[in-house]
Amino acid sequence: MGEGVDARFNSKLREAFGSSPFILTKFDQFMNWVRGSSMFMLQFGIACCSIEMMHTYAVKHDLDRFGAGVPRASPRQADVIIVPGTIVSKFAPRMKRVYDQMPEPKFVVGMGSCTISGGPFQEGYNVIKGAEEVIPVDIHVPGCPPRPEALVYGIAKLQERIANGETSPVTVKPYELEQFSELDDDELVQHLADRIDEEELVMRYDWAESPVLEALLGDHVIGRERHRNAEAFVVRPDEVQDALFLLRDEAGFDHCSCVTAQEYEDRYESIYHLRKYDDPTQEVGVVVPTATDAPVSESAEPVYRTADWHEREAYDLVGIDYDDHPQLERILLPETWQGHPLSLDYDQEQPQVVTFSEHANPLNEDQRAEADSDTMFVNIGPHHPATHGVLHLKTTLDGEQVADVESDIGYLHRCEEQICQNSTYRHQIMPYPDRWDYISAGILNEWAYARAAEDMADIDVPEYAQVIRTMSAELCRIASHMLALGTFALDVYGDFTAIFMYATRDREVVQNILEDLTGQRLMFNYLRLGGVAWDLPEPREEFFESIRDFLEDLPEKLEEYHDLVTSNEIFQMRCVDTGVLEPEIAKSYGATGPVARGSGIDYDLRRDDPYGYYDELDWDVITEEGCDNYARVLVRLQEVEESAKIIEQCVDLLAEWPEEDRTIQSNVPRTLKPDPDTEIYRSVEGAKGELGIYMRSDGTEKPARFKIRSPCFSNLQTLPEMSQGEYIPDLIASLGSLDIVLGEVDR
Repeated sequence: MGEGVDARFNSKLREAFGSSPFILTKFDQFMNWVRGSSMFMLQFGIACCSIEMMHTYAVKHDLDRFGAGVPRASPRQADVIIVPGTIVSKFAPRMKRVYDQMPEPKFVVGMGSCTISGGPFQEGYNVIKGAEEVIPVDIHVPGCPPRPEALVYGIAKLQERIANGETSPVTVKPYELEQFSELDDDELVQHLADRIDEEELVMRYDWAESPVLEALLGDHVIGRERHRNAEAFVVRPDEVQDALFLLRDEAGFDHCSCVTAQEYEDRYESIYHLRKYDDPTQEVGVVVPTATDAPVSESAEPVYRTADWHEREAYDLVGIDYDDHPQLERILLPETWQGHPLSLDYDQEQPQVVTFSEHANPLNEDQRAEADSDTMFVNIGPHHPATHGVLHLKTTLDGEQVADVESDIGYLHRCEEQICQNSTYRHQIMPYPDRWDYISAGILNEWAYARAAEDMADIDVPEYAQVIRTMSAELCRIASHMLALGTFALDVYGDFTAIFMYATRDREVVQNILEDLTGQRLMFNYLRLGGVAWDLPEPREEFFESIRDFLEDLPEKLEEYHDLVTSNEIFQMRCVDTGVLEPEIAKSYGATGPVARGSGIDYDLRRDDPYGYYDELDWDVITEEGCDNYARVLVRLQEVEESAKIIEQCVDLLAEWPEEDRTIQSNVPRTLKPDPDTEIYRSVEGAKGELGIYMRSDGTEKPARFKIRSPCFSNLQTLPEMSQGEYIPDLIASLGSLDIVLGEVDR
């Protein structure tokens, strides 16, 4: 290490110890320096902050520059764990178990407000108020979510503290980032705004069909209700299947979009929201009341397979029992949970216990197969890079093939519906939709709530604001599909390949444009009831130019993805004819979005139930007939092209829009109090499918019931159908092709 030593060795050792040919230090100090300069990060994602954490590994931020770019899949090989997101009661024991398996010394970085205090979800009945209630935290990186630069700085601070032998926890202060140097921004993309057609928002139901349906249902009907979106028929709780079979087979209502459960003072109630795949503007509700002392209803699962999970959720959160249900048990909360959190008499202060024994391997001695059997039980997740979040797959193998797989969800159940029921329509609900599908699809989520609330309260949206909504929504769709492509490549190729890096690079362009428009990279909170928060950034010409530059480069980039992915022979062998989902099975499970369109189902709410400015623009709905993993990838790549067409048309419209007509919000009352007993279900075409909201008003400024219809929740139910008889790698590919996000599945 002297002056004459080869320059190759004049690296960080030279920088740390000077020109002396000897290292004079204490062994502990040397080991601390080594640990801080070469950290092995555990691949560990939980919620929204995970998306920004992923960006630190990609080309723009490149965590590898800081000696921390080698993610490890096993906790036994890692010495640093980043906890990015909300911790709930079902996941806390698993996280503690992962932490306990890490060798000493080990370090924890808490990323985001949820790991500090529970963040915006801290009042939820199921939410742990900070990671330190479960494991010790060395570095806190605040934000919701923190930018990638903030996390990189937090890692640098951790390295510094390890090297100095410091042990007390520290919080990264936002102003410190200014000293960390600004990283170069990528180019921009753009956004589109949606205009909602007020006439389309009100009563699209064909009332002439009501007498026909009532005659069809006959004596099954004991009453009628009128919801804002559809007629509803009240049926007896012991005649649910007969009524639903008639509506499905005779009237063509083949899509059970959502099941809502709620409790009144004098009854429990289940509502089955039915639509037609061929014409989703044709809607009908089936309302099933049950007594408060015996809330028992017939299960709809034999009619619509998707009712399986929906009814389990209704039992879990509200307490309604469903006769003949194939597996009526909790789905989001631990089996040890006491009470039903959305029932009227629920006591949120009562103690809850989640035991480690609940998560024991279910293959006890009395369950083992014969000695010569090839049957094996395999746990995949909930902490596993291939599960796209905190998802647990209970997998049974027969030899090397999947005999059965059961999805165990709820490890990110953040009490979203309860929180929205405790929030006001006008101001407090809108920040939460960004956190359902947090993969840059926030404006699509916000629009689902805005559409329902605006229709419920008869709020008009200016045409100019609708165009901005449409543009920004399609930018979000592109960002979401880019991450879906990049992570699917990880699932198929099994490494941080160039495809993931390229997809993240192109996502950054879109995120920069959305940040210019909204001020945020992920949690946009840009839509307002009646319009948008503010106008396009100035100077407008530069903003439009950045979007046009992005659109001009996009065809070449998509061609590159086709060369790298869809034309790759290995990729084709892995994806063609694997994960097959036949159209009728997809419909039975309520599949929507690219999952349904990849099975040839021509269903897209932007066209079929038009809102925003979509019906004024020239674009196509993409479908593929392959029904396999390959078809679903093709759909997403082609949808990026269609989104680009929509964005380009919106930019042209906005650029020519007369300045005096640029109204971004209509006049909305400061306090919204819809009429009592007003009920509505509205949905939009999210990045992953039909994202719907049911709300019931009690005449106050907060909804009495708020129900989120998650497309991922329904799409994930199809996984066993796609995986039986396949191999484990095919199961992983099939799961990746569904493009789920657990924040939306668990809500």
